[in-house]
Amino acid sequence: MADFTTALNNVLTQLEALAASANAKDAVYLAKAVEALRGPVAVETVTDEGETQVNRIQAEGQAQIDAIIAAASAASSGATLLDKDVSQGDVTLTTSEIEYDIIRLTGSNAVPITVTLPQISSLTVLIDDRSAGSPLMTLSTGVAGGEGVTPTPGAWYMIGCDGTNVFSVAGGGGVTRAAVSERMKNFGMVAQAPDTDSVCLAQTTTGAALLNVDGSVADANGIATFAYPTRITITSGNNLSAVNVTVFGTDYEGAEIQETVAGPNNSTVSTVAFFKTVTDVQVSAAATSVSVGNGLAALPLVPSDGQAFKATLTHNVAFVPYFLPVDNVDRVITMMLIIDQDATGGHSFVLPENSKWPYGTAPTYDLNANGRSVVTLFSDDNGASFMLSFGGGEFS
Repeated sequence: MADFTTALNNVLTQLEALAASANAKDAVYLAKAVEALRGPVAVETVTDEGETQVNRIQAEGQAQIDAIIAAASAASSGATLLDKDVSQGDVTLTTSEIEYDIIRLTGSNAVPITVTLPQISSLTVLIDDRSAGSPLMTLSTGVAGGEGVTPTPGAWYMIGCDGTNVFSVAGGGGVTRAAVSERMKNFGMVAQAPDTDSVCLAQTTTGAALLNVDGSVADANGIATFAYPTRITITSGNNLSAVNVTVFGTDYEGAEIQETVAGPNNSTVSTVAFFKTVTDVQVSAAATSVSVGNGLAALPLVPSDGQAFKATLTHNVAFVPYFLPVDNVDRVITMMLIIDQDATGGHSFVLPENSKWPYGTAPTYDLNANGRSVVTLFSDDNGASFMLSFGGGEFS
């Protein structure tokens, strides 16, 4: 009997330990033990309590899981995104806008534009989601002498700024289009025709003076802007050869330039430089019936725009490199030109200065109606000079 009593006391001790436990499994074990001693009806209350404990723990566990999922979701969606349309022209980002984690530039700019960043230290991811083939876009702070970045539509960049310079820390392509072996810049149908009075309508001065910039491409502020950089023409039916004409403006990279040429003698003369804008035109003496316009247009070859450039000519043009590397790193620049003629044909083109053909002999281009010429440019001196090769013409 004593052994039984001892055994029973041990069982009761274990049951008390189970009853004091907060573990749901122990509550179930307690119910089963009581059921073995006193029958299933007597233990219904203990069983119900065990199930309640299990349900409580399951609910707490699910709540913890939900909290973890919510935290992960918040972490994954915490990046802030700013969409900025650049189709209307130059854009200036505010100090609050540059704090966005991701800035996506959208739209299609018709002419080269500048996106100005605040002159503060910043770091952001930039997605260039403009339409393919959009003209040049430059990111800068506007600080004189500061460096900038020229992104390419369809690529992303990690953009850093030190308050003066804008630089690309990292980046990649393929954001909005499938990867290809070479990126191509398509100028499309080049329709910037020469115009003798697009900058200044015919004017007569009684002495040295600034001409009114009032031609068809001039705005209300007296600034003439072209889709492509152009040589500026001065035209008169009189002898103005003793008059110096100075043209002021900016080039494709935004730098201020000026050039002085001797006036025409019942003819048209032209600058050598290519102007993207004209801000003033000055004559050194009396000039009779002089007009100022645009002549040969320059199609800008920007290495960051791609490795191939295609254009259909409707007028004579020049191909001019811009935004070439300025650092001391040895680079190789290779660009292919695909030059198509329109249905009329006969449109000539000028290749970059300091271009050299093998053995000093230039090829015969295909200037026939709907003809095509292919030229490859190669430079191993950061664009100071180019070696050329002719890919052919009159393809059939």
